[in-house]
Amino acid sequence: MLRLVTGQFHPTLESQLVHDLRALKSGHPEAAVALVVPSDQLRRSLKQLLVVKQGLALLNVHILSFHQLALQLDRERRTAARGAGAERRIELVTDMFFERLLQHLAQRNVPQTGVLRLPQLPSGAWPALWASLRDLKDATVDSALALRAVEEGQFPPEDSEKLRGLLTLYAALREGSAALGVGSPDDLTALVTDCVSTSPFLRGLAGLWYYGSYDLTQTQLTLLEALSVSLPLTVYFPLGEQPAYGFARQFLERHLYPIAGGPGERSRMTTGDSAPDSQKVNVSVEVRNAAGLDDELTLVCKQILSLVETNGYAFGEIGVVGRTLVPYQASLRRIFDQHRIPFVSSATVPLLQEPSVKTLLHLARLKENGLHRPAMLEVLTSPWNRRLTTGTHEVEPRPDLWRVAVETLGITRGEEEWTRLAHLGRLDSWATDGEDSVAEELEAFSIDGVQLRLLWDCLAPLIEDLKHLPDRGGYGALTDAFCALADTHLTVPLGLTVPFGLSTSIDATAQGDDAQDVPEALSRVFAELHALDRLGADITWDEWTDTFAEIVSRTTCALAPPSHQGVQVLDAMAARGLGFRALFLIGMNEKLFPRYIHEDGFLRDRHRLVLSETLGYKIDQKLQGYGEEALLFELLRASAKERLYLSYQRADAAGRPLVPSSYLDAVGVVPHPSDTTSLLALPRRWSDRVDLPLFTPQLQTREELTVSTVLQGCDVTALLEAVGRDGLLFSHGLGAQGVIESGHPALSAYDGMLEHSGAHWKAVTERGFSPTALESYARCPFQYFSRQVLNLESVRQTPSMELTPPAMGQLCHGALRLCYLALIQLGWPVTVLSSSAITEEVARAVAQTFDAYARTHGTGYALTWQLAQESVRRLIEATIILDRDAALASGFHPAEFELDAIGSVPDGSQGEEIPLRGRWDRVDRHPQSGALRVIDYKYRANDRVEAKDRNLLQAALRAQRLQPALYSLMAAVGSPDGQQGVLPEAVEFLYLLPHADPAVERVAFAASAWQGPSGPILSRTMQVLLDGIRAGQYFIAPDAHCTHCDFSTACRRTHQPSWWRASRSSPSRTLRDVRSQKVARD
Repeated sequence: MLRLVTGQFHPTLESQLVHDLRALKSGHPEAAVALVVPSDQLRRSLKQLLVVKQGLALLNVHILSFHQLALQLDRERRTAARGAGAERRIELVTDMFFERLLQHLAQRNVPQTGVLRLPQLPSGAWPALWASLRDLKDATVDSALALRAVEEGQFPPEDSEKLRGLLTLYAALREGSAALGVGSPDDLTALVTDCVSTSPFLRGLAGLWYYGSYDLTQTQLTLLEALSVSLPLTVYFPLGEQPAYGFARQFLERHLYPIAGGPGERSRMTTGDSAPDSQKVNVSVEVRNAAGLDDELTLVCKQILSLVETNGYAFGEIGVVGRTLVPYQASLRRIFDQHRIPFVSSATVPLLQEPSVKTLLHLARLKENGLHRPAMLEVLTSPWNRRLTTGTHEVEPRPDLWRVAVETLGITRGEEEWTRLAHLGRLDSWATDGEDSVAEELEAFSIDGVQLRLLWDCLAPLIEDLKHLPDRGGYGALTDAFCALADTHLTVPLGLTVPFGLSTSIDATAQGDDAQDVPEALSRVFAELHALDRLGADITWDEWTDTFAEIVSRTTCALAPPSHQGVQVLDAMAARGLGFRALFLIGMNEKLFPRYIHEDGFLRDRHRLVLSETLGYKIDQKLQGYGEEALLFELLRASAKERLYLSYQRADAAGRPLVPSSYLDAVGVVPHPSDTTSLLALPRRWSDRVDLPLFTPQLQTREELTVSTVLQGCDVTALLEAVGRDGLLFSHGLGAQGVIESGHPALSAYDGMLEHSGAHWKAVTERGFSPTALESYARCPFQYFSRQVLNLESVRQTPSMELTPPAMGQLCHGALRLCYLALIQLGWPVTVLSSSAITEEVARAVAQTFDAYARTHGTGYALTWQLAQESVRRLIEATIILDRDAALASGFHPAEFELDAIGSVPDGSQGEEIPLRGRWDRVDRHPQSGALRVIDYKYRANDRVEAKDRNLLQAALRAQRLQPALYSLMAAVGSPDGQQGVLPEAVEFLYLLPHADPAVERVAFAASAWQGPSGPILSRTMQVLLDGIRAGQYFIAPDAHCTHCDFSTACRRTHQPSWWRASRSSPSRTLRDVRSQKVARD
């Protein structure tokens, strides 16, 4: 016995439901009734309506979903079957299981499916194929009957072969899922339909009411028909006279009217469309638009606050609904929290956005990627690393230093490379060198040995456990192995307290709980993996990891913590049947609402039409979805009781124009453009917003109020302090900004003109200037300030797998030192050595240098590592030949290496000596006179020796190359032969050119230049640099060097006022004059 009540949700169906329940309970207070609803939001709304607003008790009133009703009937069925010894149970599985089952069937070459080319299907096509077969399955299509229709030519002939293959695969899927004992919720519904007449739960009901559904699947219809035979059944069906209700009207006429008794027996049907006009409230409609998602949500939040503060609305009476909330995932919670608006939402976010879940994925992939450095570092430095949270360490772990250590070592992947950490920390048998060697390596490594030991303590057990992971097995076994590994090394809650079993997980969702939190979502992920074990597949660890990653990418978790208070932020499907005092419909753009719908790639609409109209199955055409879109919009529009706000984006955040939804015109809700009170376009510029009523100070967020106050020229210190911000720092920054933006031509403190620079001058004169530091000031005073005064460090770049030019220069220096020391021991260059002997020493020196480098930096690519060694060997051999010829011609022989040197330069301004310091690569000495020459190696990866590199005197006058000039004023410190205090007579640069011929060039600077005609010019150059540093003049000097400067992002070279002041200033002109000086002629 089926009774139909049709009408709009508000007030017709809602009022009729309250009336029926009140009438039932007035006569029989303990009468039981079950109310079946399509969504959890509607379940909560009806409870609020019946209890809070209508004052009705819910004694024996069961409000549940279709699936919950099926679960209740299934529990009774299994209890009865268990007593009879014939229990049949269906394990509920997800879409992923059926997709994997389809892939399993594809490997078995099901007959007649070759036309589908299943082995060649890309990974993204399997969900689409399953969606097509699921539609057939939900419609309970008989594959044999459908195949007969194909043979009889009822389908288009050109599609016969493809349909034959698709229907055969569908039959195989049905057989396979039945054999495995798995199914979908609709399968469960079909299973319990036969148990309706014997259900104790149903027999105890005075009535069963369906509320809020406008469409049902075939299995749900079959269950409804069975229920209508067994007990009084009422369906509250949304229907109106508007054309938008055509989708619902078609379902009503084709499927519910026949169940209600057919023609001539519809007297039991009542309609509520005749509600008096006095019950219909005139709803005000306003249309808004904004540029970008953030501005759209900001406009919504402002209006909500206005309704609450000005019009007395409660947050719970307001709804924000979009066709889908996916585009708003990233902004929704942030903007609502900024406006301090509480909300409940059906929105979810991808589980993969959770950092803890990303750590789990990195852990899972370590075995397949060979301990790849990025994944390993993510696990080791993760805040969920169990060994970081134990608190039993001698010192505080520094994961930031661990990253530096691993990158500096050049570790890329593989256990062998990771064990370098054990060698450096002297932790295991890999360390075979002496203690002095290890200490030297650690000193060069510049990483605390204690931190290295902590890193290895975390790393070694992980590597060992990874080696014990199985290479292959079933889904269940591999899932258990991974969970054990994750539980050992991470503190991520895996939700393992919930017993594995997908039915439990699905039931929890169906019972109307809020969206899952992260542990519940992870429990669902692992339940899905365990369910796949029913396939009996033997897979590799890589395949398991790919499946794990795919399931995680499809799983979502709650956007906001569960709550029952606040603005209701819902998608359109979840909002069906709800009523709102004020409703905001967001995302009213084409392809959002209505959503973009396309035909099924496997089961076209022409095929669906035959299945529906000819064979009688309830299977909808895909393009009929536009009818449902129109119905959804009409239902939402009618759910607003007093106010309706429609918002769309006129452009995205980047300014690209977007098209408003056609519903705005078609339904007639767009007001006339001249009606400015109901059409609002939110400006993009903040200065244009502050005059709007919605942006009054009472409705502004903390950030907006701060900006408004600043734009008005008021002090915001107190305001910022009140909200927990550093108001004094902000005020100071605002004042600095005013000076920086001013058009005053004089350099200020914000341009680098320090008032108090004595501390730095005192420190640097105590330890001595290095030539490199002075060259840096000459190049750009701000660069000197950043590096020498502030001690800033450039952002550490990820080490390259190839040797960088600085690294090659370091290797050349080290190999030359070792080689020359060995040759000197053999009497070279006085003693003539054979070519083979020299080649042997060169090879030995290069090998030792590269081995030492590899222990702390790794080798990178094997081919480039080998090529680098060959390049260094060639350079050293060329240098030896050049030095041998020079020794025979001049009598100077290589004597000492890597010596510290000190000296001084006169300060004409103060009449004192300014100390200098440096480090000489090599010292050549004349055996008879004892005269010295300093040799400095310069590696040039690009083989380019510029003019300033060859004319060292002019380069020194221009402060481009100060090393030769200043080295000539220094003497060695701690020379082994006791010749301290002897100044060199010349400084020579040896340019090492790896690809040029000749491979080495020698350029000399004579120390006598200080006494020559250019000496006063050279002294003046030094004086300009020293005076600038003493005075604290650290202005910017933009030039070609800015492209490669480590501090270019910190300076204001692109800021026009700063550039203008710096270029016009007197100190800048003086420095530019230095750069244009020339060598004086005799």
